[in-house]
Amino acid sequence: MGIGIWLVAGCGALLLARLARTARAPWWVDALLAVSAAIAAGLAATALDFGGWREPDWRAGSFAFLAALGALGLFRLIRLLRARRRGVQP
Repeated sequence: MGIGIWLVAGCGALLLARLARTARAPWWVDALLAVSAAIAAGLAATALDFGGWREPDWRAGSFAFLAALGALGLFRLIRLLRARRRGVQP
């Protein structure tokens, strides 16, 4: 049940990030990054003992959401800086 919350948090971060058009990657790249970051954050939350992969916890869900959103933001920042370096408008 907890892993479902992580996946929903990753998909929520994906939907929120897709609203911004700047340096947008293909949807499947964003989806892969958001879901993998949310799962990694959920596993870290399990290791830190707030929530687990079998028990739902709002703290683990919010941690997974923020980690996925941060990973997507960092990825877009890197894409934006690379595009500006080449002189291309993203």
